[in-house]
Amino acid sequence: MLMTESWMLADRKALESVVGKELLTDYPYTRPAAVEGRVAMRRSKEKLTPKQVWTNLMGDDANEILHDRSELLAQRTDLRVPAQLPSYREWCDGVEHALRTLGFL
Repeated sequence: MLMTESWMLADRKALESVVGKELLTDYPYTRPAAVEGRVAMRRSKEKLTPKQVWTNLMGDDANEILHDRSELLAQRTDLRVPAQLPSYREWCDGVEHALRTLGFL
């Protein structure tokens, strides 16, 4: 789930369409790949967790906002955007390999 939260940060247009531009004035990523450079599953000096980024962007109500709008965000996310992230491509490759191994593809 944490990776999914991280990948959703990559598509600014989808985020703006779901939560509004006014909540994303401090959006820190100039390009999708920047997400992986600044987000980690564990907090460090240089990186925040996805939940911390969401809270920084949307305030203390971030979890409630995302919970209420996560399905809409998933529908509006352009999968070509997270496809620019190495971790997402690796996950997709792993899923495809597993499905082929099981005979589903």
